[in-house]
Amino acid sequence: MHQKLMRIVMLSSALSALVLATAAPALASTETALVTVSSTDPYAGCSIPGNPGKNFPDAEVEPQVAVNPHAAANIIGVWQQDRWSNGGAQGLVAGFSPNGGATWGETTLPFSGCAPNAVLDPFTGTPYNRASDPWVSIGPDGTAYAVSLSATNSTLSGGGNNDTGVAAITSTTGGASWDNARLIKSD
Repeated sequence: MHQKLMRIVMLSSALSALVLATAAPALASTETALVTVSSTDPYAGCSIPGNPGKNFPDAEVEPQVAVNPHAAANIIGVWQQDRWSNGGAQGLVAGFSPNGGATWGETTLPFSGCAPNAVLDPFTGTPYNRASDPWVSIGPDGTAYAVSLSATNSTLSGGGNNDTGVAAITSTTGGASWDNARLIKSD
């Protein structure tokens, strides 16, 4: 019985070695070089007074990615840029690739005061000072939709204490530019 078990172990080991030896070239050919999606911090120079907490420049968190069903080589990702210790980020950023991820561009999203043409907090009349919870989806016609939970987390006098809103934007350029900023709900 011992010899039979020994033969099974040896046969199993030999088959495993054969499988690994023949699979190694195939596995090596499927490796892809890593590509940097984000470049510089687009909000590095942004400072909104009254923000409590500690900000972490260059922190990129909560990434979401979608592939365009209308043009499969188009990929769009969104993420928080410059996260705060007590919630939200300086803003949201979109990365976009027209060629299946070989190269990437980057654009800011208008969900906080650090981005141009930002959605306004209706309670303060100014842009929200933080953005969070990024999401991106792409419809069957290729239109991309990005969403944010934006907030005014401050101790500013005259209101603005923890106002929140859900806002959305669209892109018909594969994520290279964004339009139609709309505040959907505000509290």
